[in-house]
Amino acid sequence: MLPVVTGEAMRTLDDETISKVGIPGAVLMETAGRALARATQRLLASDVQQSSGPVVVVCGVGNNGGDGFVAARVLRELGCDCRVFLCFEEADVAGDARVFLDAYKRLGGDLHYLRSASELKQAQDVLGTASVVLDCIFGTGLSRNVEGHFANVVAAINACQARVVAADIPSGLEADTGSALRCAVDATVTVAMGAAKIANVGSPGFSANGRLEIAEIGIAGSQIREIAEAFVVEASDVRSLIPVHNCNTHKGRRGHVLALAGGDGKRGAGRLAGMAALRVGAGLVTVAARVPDAHAADPLMSEAIADAGALRNALVGKAALLMGPGMDTEASGKELVAGMLSGCELPMVLDADALNHLSGNLGWAKMAKGSLVLTPHPGEAARLLGISSDDIQSNRLAAVRHLAAMTGATVVLKGARTCIVDGHVTGAPALICRQGGPELATAGTGDVLAGMIAGLLAQGMDAVGAAMLAVYWHGVTGRVALERLGGHGVVASDLLAALPVARSQIAASE
Repeated sequence: MLPVVTGEAMRTLDDETISKVGIPGAVLMETAGRALARATQRLLASDVQQSSGPVVVVCGVGNNGGDGFVAARVLRELGCDCRVFLCFEEADVAGDARVFLDAYKRLGGDLHYLRSASELKQAQDVLGTASVVLDCIFGTGLSRNVEGHFANVVAAINACQARVVAADIPSGLEADTGSALRCAVDATVTVAMGAAKIANVGSPGFSANGRLEIAEIGIAGSQIREIAEAFVVEASDVRSLIPVHNCNTHKGRRGHVLALAGGDGKRGAGRLAGMAALRVGAGLVTVAARVPDAHAADPLMSEAIADAGALRNALVGKAALLMGPGMDTEASGKELVAGMLSGCELPMVLDADALNHLSGNLGWAKMAKGSLVLTPHPGEAARLLGISSDDIQSNRLAAVRHLAAMTGATVVLKGARTCIVDGHVTGAPALICRQGGPELATAGTGDVLAGMIAGLLAQGMDAVGAAMLAVYWHGVTGRVALERLGGHGVVASDLLAALPVARSQIAASE
């Protein structure tokens, strides 16, 4: 897994590397700046026709500015036409950054200023001809909104036609949430120094980063992993989790899922969830509702569930319970959710309307006797926590951690860069999945994911493993479906046939 750190954690790592390991800060900055220069060289080499203009380095006065001064010096030594613009007074540059600004100047580098509207107007002529712009203005310590002149500088960088390389995080992003502080640079490539930050990989910040590169600058990987508050799930983390059944297995050994799903007017939700559970390896699936689905897909069984007694009887012989996709929204549905949380010992997935029944009653989740997985989208998470969807999206990691802590469940916060937190473990790191794109932003794909998790639980997988594998697999499946269709227009049912193909791709990945 790829470790992800907060801005404060990164500052701690820098300080400890300098004070305890003994690597001077200037060495870290020189290494970081050279990484920026290499990333710029790669961009220049990737498209010679777009590389005839100058490289413009826009610097602040902190460590990001210092990285920019190093990169400018190195690029000039390599023969690049490099222009440095400083957004502050030269007297404000201090510490290691000052060392490298002076070195850049002593070797013949020119320094230009970008402190006012008039200087920005002059700089726009250079930005208009630039091949690459290095964004080295603000770093992980930024906490105030980007306004006034600095907002105009960001807008000018975004408006120019040059490719943009950002140092550490695009200027204007809040390091620990990824939210833009009013505005942010839109980078082509971001070079994260030492370790990925939450703004690099989490939503909403990831979309401003472009392609993410992580530069090793001298900070020990063991220290980074120890202090990391989140990890990005990679193919190597889930490949070994894919269930493999021996030649003597049969459907009874692969687990039977009971899905309380697919009520009147929402039959499709139950069918999607049930078929997804089968596609990931469950041996049997029964879709239950007050009125059985007479037209369910052939591999699915159906059953009438009118009350709690019928549901308890239906649990006999089952290995996992899924509640929610298209289930009843009436009070009887709420009673079933409460009853299962207090009385069912099977691993359980709550999705969709089951989560809505849980709203205002989060304490019910603590009663679960078996493992419990909650799969809210941002709107459902907002209802569960009594806040707005915007609040959820502005700090997704805080929201998923809060919900996991309040319920003791494994929580899967769906959306761009789905997040997973194990509520059984205090302070458990969040897991972030980079798989999945806009092709999954369509009705029913969440039902597929819920069915996948239930199917994996039925095969004996633990809650976190099932959630992690299902989310990753689901994301790859969306891409496979998109490629098979040759364009846009993926719908949830397209994922079902793509699931085995995606499984093979994950199993074969390096």
